[in-house]
Amino acid sequence: MVVGGGPSVTVNLWRQIGIEMLAEAVGPVESSGTFGYYLTQVKIPIRKSAGGARTLSLTAGVAGGASYERIHERRVVRLDGSTVVLRNRFGRGRPRASK
Repeated sequence: MVVGGGPSVTVNLWRQIGIEMLAEAVGPVESSGTFGYYLTQVKIPIRKSAGGARTLSLTAGVAGGASYERIHERRVVRLDGSTVVLRNRFGRGRPRASK
């Protein structure tokens, strides 16, 4: 099961210029991690129709994504007192040594 959601805000900076911001998190995706994305866009009116009912607007924006994944690990204390961290990406099988 995949679940997602997040806030969306639209604000008029001036009488005719508005900015819209959106952030959403989706997870889990194929493993125990979470993925999220964000969007920011600005709407600037260019021209209104003769009756004023419709507006031609220019929209410019930026979007991006981020991810977070929990990785299972096992810590082994050596005889000399140092600690080795072994990672296991999927929580089963043989863990690999971290770098």
